[in-house]
Amino acid sequence: MRVNAKRARQVPLPAPPAPTMHVLQEAALSYLDKSSCSVAHMTKLLERRILVWSRRAEKAGMSEDEIRQKKAASKAAAAEVIAKLVERKFLDDKRFAEHRAARLTREGKSRRAVAAYLAQHGVDEDAARDATPRDDAKELAAAVMLLKKKRIGAFSRDSEDADDEESAVRQKWLGALARAGFSFSTAERVLRLTRESAEEILRSLD
Repeated sequence: MRVNAKRARQVPLPAPPAPTMHVLQEAALSYLDKSSCSVAHMTKLLERRILVWSRRAEKAGMSEDEIRQKKAASKAAAAEVIAKLVERKFLDDKRFAEHRAARLTREGKSRRAVAAYLAQHGVDEDAARDATPRDDAKELAAAVMLLKKKRIGAFSRDSEDADDEESAVRQKWLGALARAGFSFSTAERVLRLTRESAEEILRSLD
């Protein structure tokens, strides 16, 4: 009985059906119900689903030709799903970029970090450029938020120790702001703020 059970486990499972347009559309809508994303990101998600299917089909013994044909059909279906989602505004790079850029700025991300994030997520170049904050006031507010998160600058207990521009504490703070993508001029300006001024600037992010 043990031998038979072992042999039974070795029998390959039947190949799963290739992702259809309906399946891909349901997967896309399910994802969008939880989180927004760019067109490029959604395309990658659907392509990954098709890739997973092709690997399972290969393990199940499906021929390369059949896998290739079914993959092509699934990719065509995925492209049609994407086109419909864009047409119906479920996918909108401009809207996604604007909302995500605003959120990242409120979280203390520099405009350079925002631009990098949007590029990483495959946002259309024009949409990314339009959404990336150009306002110096917003950039300063984002830098203040970073100070608050890291408890440095006006939000640090060591703020008095950083009055000297050559102090190790101040240089450390400048380094943290630089690594976050803020310019030296913005870093210098934000580190001169008092706690009261910093709190007032943060209120502009609300």
